[in-house]
Amino acid sequence: MAEVIVSTILEQLASILVEQTAAEVRLISGAEEEVENLHRRFHLIKAVVEDAEKRQMKENAVRVWLDDLKHASYDMEDVLDEWNTAIRKLQMKRSSRDTNASQPVRTVRPSFIIPSYWFSPGQLVRRHDIATKIKNVDKKVDNIVRDINAYGTTSFLDESYEVRGREHLQIKVANLLMSGSESSTVSTGGSSQVPTQLPIIISITGMGGIGKTTLARLIFNDNVVSAHFDKKIWVCVSEPFDDIRIAKAIL
Repeated sequence: MAEVIVSTILEQLASILVEQTAAEVRLISGAEEEVENLHRRFHLIKAVVEDAEKRQMKENAVRVWLDDLKHASYDMEDVLDEWNTAIRKLQMKRSSRDTNASQPVRTVRPSFIIPSYWFSPGQLVRRHDIATKIKNVDKKVDNIVRDINAYGTTSFLDESYEVRGREHLQIKVANLLMSGSESSTVSTGGSSQVPTQLPIIISITGMGGIGKTTLARLIFNDNVVSAHFDKKIWVCVSEPFDDIRIAKAIL
C-alpha cells in the first residue's frame, strides 16, 4: 500500500520538475528547493518501503515508521491535488475569457505547474499557501528519512546505494581514524581544509537523507578499521539529546 502511494507521488513530483523548464510556466515561488528535496527523498524511501512492509508484522518500530510515511504521503497528495485544482480553475477562467473575446482557445494539458499569468493578489495568497504546505510536508518527510536510521531500516538498503561515487570519502575518513599521532588534513568539501591531530571526533555533516549514517556505518564495519581497533561501539544519538542515555549505552 505505502509503495503504491510513494510511486504515485514520485510521478507527480517528476511532472513538476520536468514541466517547470517550460518557458511559459514557473514553479510555485519559494518551494522549488523543497519539491526537489521531496523528489529525492521519496526515491530513497521507495528503495526501502517494500522490505519495510514485509517486516512490519514482526517489528513494531517499522510499523510505526510506515504509518508516519503514509500520513506524510497523504498530506503530500492533498497538497498536489490542491495545486492541480487551482491550475484547472485558472485554465477554465482563461479559456472562458478567451472565448468571450472571440479568440481561439488553446488547450493546456493539466499539470502541477503555476502558469506565468497567475499574478492577482488573491492568487498570490493561494500560491504562498500551497508553497507553505509543501514546505511543511518536506519537514515531515525529512524526519521520516532520518527515522530510517533510528528504526534500523538502513538494513533494507544495500549500504553502498547511497555512497556510490563517494567511496573516496569512506577511504579518507577511515584513514583519518587510523592515522594515530600523525598530522592529517580533511577536506570539508570546499576550498577550506581542517588540520587534525589524533582525531577524537569526526563530524559528517549535511542535510537529511544524503547518506551520512550510511557512510558512518560503512566505515564502522570496514574490515581494516575493525582490525585496527580493539573495541568499537555504535550508539545512536537522537533528538532531543540525552547525554545520560548515551553514556549508559556506551558503558
